[in-house]
Amino acid sequence: MLPRIGAPPSGHWARLANKVSAQLQQQYASKLFAIALRGSTARGTAVAGMSDLDLIVLLNHSATDIPNGGLLRGHRVKVDLAQSTYPEFMTQPKWAWMRFSLAFSGSVISGPDFISTLPDPTLKPHCIAHLKACDRWIAAWEPMFKTTAQPEQKKAICQWLMKRMVRSLFAAVMFDLNCYSRDIYPCAKIAAQQFAPQNATIWRAPGTRRGPDRSTRRNLCRARRALSLIAPPAKPLSAFPAEPLMTYLAVPDPS
Repeated sequence: MLPRIGAPPSGHWARLANKVSAQLQQQYASKLFAIALRGSTARGTAVAGMSDLDLIVLLNHSATDIPNGGLLRGHRVKVDLAQSTYPEFMTQPKWAWMRFSLAFSGSVISGPDFISTLPDPTLKPHCIAHLKACDRWIAAWEPMFKTTAQPEQKKAICQWLMKRMVRSLFAAVMFDLNCYSRDIYPCAKIAAQQFAPQNATIWRAPGTRRGPDRSTRRNLCRARRALSLIAPPAKPLSAFPAEPLMTYLAVPDPS
């Protein structure tokens, strides 16, 4: 069993989370049940200029309206927004990983504290969401890259893939090591120890996350190299439910 380490954000991140929360409350009004913060911001490990604001919006009933980037313009960060109804979130298997993630390191910033009612976070198969999604990434990432025109978006796709490659490698060994982390650098450290021949490629992924290269060709080459570490999968993964798709609200970050 893992500890519950989620906590309300502070400082700059608290102001940003409150501002985004207020905008979402205004948009959803009576449809809204709760808004929860997850990821590095809720764990207290967020880094300005690099970390995203990871939110999940739970509604009282289904809604098709999803906020677009214009709603959040001016925050200079990327907002990763997942959305579900509260009943579906609490019962559907596809949200098992997110329930675990919030129980481990989530914090409610609007609405009732539903996180306290979630089961205690324990290491079980639903914790390896990144590894389960490998088949989907392998099929989708490069076509998406080729159809994207903007160099910054191409770079973001490669960063996204490399970050998940590291977490997938970590997920492959975490049950044997009886450990868990959502922060990229502990994941990279353990993955590099367990997959020593790929040490340089593994460390390049979080390094690119910190200081992204603006060369489209170089990032594409790195992404392909990263992909080679997890493809083809050692065993069929398509039978597992992948983690729910997120809506990425990209807001320009001058850093």
